[in-house]
Amino acid sequence: MEKNLIRTYKYENKFEIEEIVKKYSNYVYKIITNMSSKLSDEDIEEIASDVFLAVWNNRDKMKIEMPIEPYIAKITRNLVKNKFRNQYLNDNIEKYVDIISESKDIELLVEQKEKNKIIKKALDAMKEDDRNIFILFYYYSKTISEIAKEMQITEVNAKTKLHRIRKKIKKFLEEGGYSYGE
Repeated sequence: MEKNLIRTYKYENKFEIEEIVKKYSNYVYKIITNMSSKLSDEDIEEIASDVFLAVWNNRDKMKIEMPIEPYIAKITRNLVKNKFRNQYLNDNIEKYVDIISESKDIELLVEQKEKNKIIKKALDAMKEDDRNIFILFYYYSKTISEIAKEMQITEVNAKTKLHRIRKKIKKFLEEGGYSYGE
């Protein structure tokens, strides 16, 4: 059996890539498919082409007394590994792109959480009746007339108290670095 030394290809001016492709294509495909059944036909073709391109580009670096098969095998294995590494990175990047696109939402949530802390601090500093009016209006979506009935005050009084509560909360928000309308 022919030993297929690199010397044969190099020094007898026979380093013809077409001959090498014909001779070793099945060998390359076998290595690729043995390493993974998850690759598409396009990926397999791409890797095989890249193997022979790498062999051609590195022909001057190969040791002349060595068989060519180990070089081809090593290049093939490395390219398959790189393909998986790139697919893994691309999958992770796609996940992070989704996260990054949601980061504005996250920023808004964090900002809203900070605002809620400031509002809670403002409410804690208020009288219980004022706090209840605010909570009934904003958290329980009660109308002014419903609040007035529940708190046993007039609607005008409920409206006035709610206006004053908003002013106090606005002041707390501004002191915390936020404006009321944000």
